[in-house]
Amino acid sequence: MPSKGKKGKAKSGSVSQPAVPPPTAPILSTAYLFPGFHDDVLKALSDDGVPDLALPEFNLVGTEDDATHIYNSTIQADFQCINPSCKKTGWASGVVSITIRRFPDKSYNAVVYNQRCKRCEQLGFMIPNGTYTARVSYRLKKWMGWRMDPPPYHGEGGVRTTRGPHEEKLCEGCKAGVCENLEAKAGKLQGETEGARRLATLEREPDIAELEALMMAFALAGRAGPPPL
Repeated sequence: MPSKGKKGKAKSGSVSQPAVPPPTAPILSTAYLFPGFHDDVLKALSDDGVPDLALPEFNLVGTEDDATHIYNSTIQADFQCINPSCKKTGWASGVVSITIRRFPDKSYNAVVYNQRCKRCEQLGFMIPNGTYTARVSYRLKKWMGWRMDPPPYHGEGGVRTTRGPHEEKLCEGCKAGVCENLEAKAGKLQGETEGARRLATLEREPDIAELEALMMAFALAGRAGPPPL
């Protein structure tokens, strides 16, 4: 059975190309890509039995217009305020918007939206935690055709999410129209775009050719295959 969730394309007009944080000095952006977490995602997939031949690449340049699958969710993260004139040093949030995308070559990326300091309203510097890996690996396995059942009382991927005050003016995900806080206020899930709607059958009925390729990868790896749908 498909999982219910938030599907749809981000509003690209309000978000510039996501930044990739350098390994040392922080840079500020309204949204980020985190290729540095790719190895953690691959390990999570491998630990759950995905064979090496089926492991995806990270796509640094793909956009929502290129994607075949798009999913909006949330993760947890810590933020630092690096404004030298601001007295607030940082904060934590359990509602950090993330848009996970898959592309025709089976590569993926995940855009994580920044937040602003409540005191000075400057962009913060984001430090995601393990929920990023759990969210992304969970969604990729769903798209591969695996049956995934999150544990009770936990969010997607089995990771507990925290709730608290959420201010739209401080959330870049809200400004981009992808934050689940907007859905909660509206009392309904985000509507699918026409492009995502045409692909919605892949959520209910996995692509046969892809499943056959995955089964072949399992056979070559000497494994039985993924759990049946």
